[in-house]
Amino acid sequence: MTFTTKSILVALFLFFGQVNGQPKKPVKPVKPAPAPVAAPVAAPVSSVAYAQVSSTKNQTNAAIGTGAALTCDSIDALSGIGFTSGGTQFTINTAGAYFLIAAIQVGFGGGCASTVTSYTADYWVAVNGVAVSNSNVRLVAPSTSTDVIVTQGVYIFNKGDKVTIVGSGKCSISVVINPGGSEPLIPSIIATLYKID
Repeated sequence: MTFTTKSILVALFLFFGQVNGQPKKPVKPVKPAPAPVAAPVAAPVSSVAYAQVSSTKNQTNAAIGTGAALTCDSIDALSGIGFTSGGTQFTINTAGAYFLIAAIQVGFGGGCASTVTSYTADYWVAVNGVAVSNSNVRLVAPSTSTDVIVTQGVYIFNKGDKVTIVGSGKCSISVVINPGGSEPLIPSIIATLYKID
């Protein structure tokens, strides 16, 4: 009997292609595992906190050595910090480090006689009614002049703290000036507070 190469290959295929008389099942390709799906990331909670307030009213300073909180009746910008129009205090809603700057327009007044030739004005920061160390500034100026004095600094506040700008002086007021024309009103105080950390 003569076997051709073709017949030998066919016989080998039939022999190895059966197991116990059953055709060998084809091997199914293994599907790759699906790529893991990243869990959704929650949007970060905004920690932005800022406030800018000002006053359109003259305010007489309390006597030197005492002090009175300055009021602000205009809320120019506010987010994450509490303040009520016509009030005197910022309420801290988020603890952290804050930058505070207050610019006060100061002039002669307070019921002093016109013969007085100068005035004195002090301004500082108070937290929960307690004066903050190293926040006080003083202006001494001729009674015929007005000037701006600034108190500023970085402060660490706790949630719920009440922050005020306090003024005292002799023959001095924080004064509103209306320059006229197209210029905006010059407030008696502009105070800005914002969270930096």
